[in-house]
Amino acid sequence: MDLFALTETQFIRELIARQNENLHVSYKDFVMQVYDLCRNKQEKGFAVSALLVVEVEISALQTATQREDVNNALVSFINKALWKRRVRLTPSGTRD
Repeated sequence: MDLFALTETQFIRELIARQNENLHVSYKDFVMQVYDLCRNKQEKGFAVSALLVVEVEISALQTATQREDVNNALVSFINKALWKRRVRLTPSGTRD
């Protein structure tokens, strides 16, 4: 298989061209391609390598500000998840 197969998908082409109108449609197709690639038991290592190549391609499209926004959003989601878990684990659901 081609290591760059996932980077040559319609989804990645639309990302590079900044065509966001139907990105959700091509993303669904991209996810299915990733699923098919990962499902093949003989090519698990290849799937990881192909996904790393895609990650590099996508990260190159982001500006520093966009990466910071994503990181801030992730921190927010993680903190919310941890807070909810902490509330559930403490007696009577109250914070310490």
